[in-house]
Amino acid sequence: DVNEEDLDMMDDWIDAVEEEYIYESSDEEVQREQEQYVPDYLDIESLGREKTVLFVNIPDSDHSLDAIINLFYTQVIQTLIYTADKNDNGKLDVPCRIIFDDFCNSNIPDYDRVISTVGSRDIWMTMCVQSLSQLDSIYGPARALTIRNNCDHIVYMGGTDLGTAEYI
Repeated sequence: DVNEEDLDMMDDWIDAVEEEYIYESSDEEVQREQEQYVPDYLDIESLGREKTVLFVNIPDSDHSLDAIINLFYTQVIQTLIYTADKNDNGKLDVPCRIIFDDFCNSNIPDYDRVISTVGSRDIWMTMCVQSLSQLDSIYGPARALTIRNNCDHIVYMGGTDLGTAEYI
């Protein structure tokens, strides 16, 4: 469930990210353009009610915010599940596709359980990884296998990992 403390934490996090990563330009015109696209508040439930595109741009060289980012992902997923469960049919009003580029830079708690159940709620997840061994190292072999077994599709971009190539 979404609680007020989590919403306050997310609001503080959004403010901090806005200050650090969005307003880097000293050009006032660029800052004004950026401000019009950055909401003061993110209504996560609206992601399951209306067509929306949300890009979360995370620096791959700075891992100091990883715990907060993983909390954000968890909060989004849990809120979408809660939103779907409130509907009579148990699904979101608008299907939601979450695409995790470079998924193994995240470690979403209980992701193996989440990915096993969200499809019935019209929540679809695509994880982009460079090799399957990354999943093993982040989630452990058993949980990584559960994650792989619950993927409806595989997009292989090529790579040098022999284990991944044999799996494909």
